[in-house]
Amino acid sequence: MEDKKITLNYKASNIAKAEEVTGKSFIDSFAGLSKRVSFADLRFLVLAGGGTDDDFDALFASGTENMMVAILEGINAAGFLGSEKMDIEALKTQMHETMGKAVSNTKTSLNSGEATKK
Repeated sequence: MEDKKITLNYKASNIAKAEEVTGKSFIDSFAGLSKRVSFADLRFLVLAGGGTDDDFDALFASGTENMMVAILEGINAAGFLGSEKMDIEALKTQMHETMGKAVSNTKTSLNSGEATKK
């Protein structure tokens, strides 16, 4: 079975609905992408793009990197990044490198299986 591509649509009504349901701010969550991102923020951004919890779970299952790309593609298409469109292939490469560094900077405890910072 082929995975369907989830396209997020960041229109005003989707964003407002997600803000009302979650109490989160789109602008704050969007700005937070460059800092620390929680799964609650990622879920909110998927909902703000018109996605569902099932879409969030499917994007999560495809990898955090793919989830971030889907979110940034939608935000880019909606024009939140200005008039210049983002190079999605460069974004995917950058996300892959960033996620690789994050994983390599974390080691798993042999006793507990919990991830710990090196």
